[in-house]
Amino acid sequence: MKKLQVLAELLKNKGTKFISINYVNKNEEHSICNVLIGPKLNKVYQNDLTKLNTIKYSGIKETARQELINSINKSLEVGIGNNPNYTCKDKFEHLDNNTKFHNQNDELYIQGFLINKRIIKKGVYKEVKSQAKTIAKKEITKELNLRMGKFRMYKITENQLLNIKLNGKIL
Repeated sequence: MKKLQVLAELLKNKGTKFISINYVNKNEEHSICNVLIGPKLNKVYQNDLTKLNTIKYSGIKETARQELINSINKSLEVGIGNNPNYTCKDKFEHLDNNTKFHNQNDELYIQGFLINKRIIKKGVYKEVKSQAKTIAKKEITKELNLRMGKFRMYKITENQLLNIKLNGKIL
């Protein structure tokens, strides 16, 4: 785990950074992901909230919009990462806004905004049957280009450490 701790220390530097991850997800999709880490999340949430408040929908889409607004407001109220509807309380040790360790298995997670992704090998995905409100939330997020829709969390294994770049330099 020494390598993971070293990486975590490197990522704890303040400021916005770009990382490139040669990533294989749980569905065996292999991709190169370019991720922005370290932005001021309060500002991102406020900007998304402003966008959501400039438009009205009807029916299920309006219900979805209201739920997105309520969720952002709750996160801003209790602190981003502390919204009781989304946290994995007591499962992670937060090292900073970008990195955390899972308490039970010592896995490192990096979170940030996906800038782009190049798929090298497609994964095998099961069919997802989302509810209408979930689909509406995704549509709104895409229509308004909400940054929160680009937020991702990546589990980093020791093998993946060999190919991570931070601001263009291999770690």
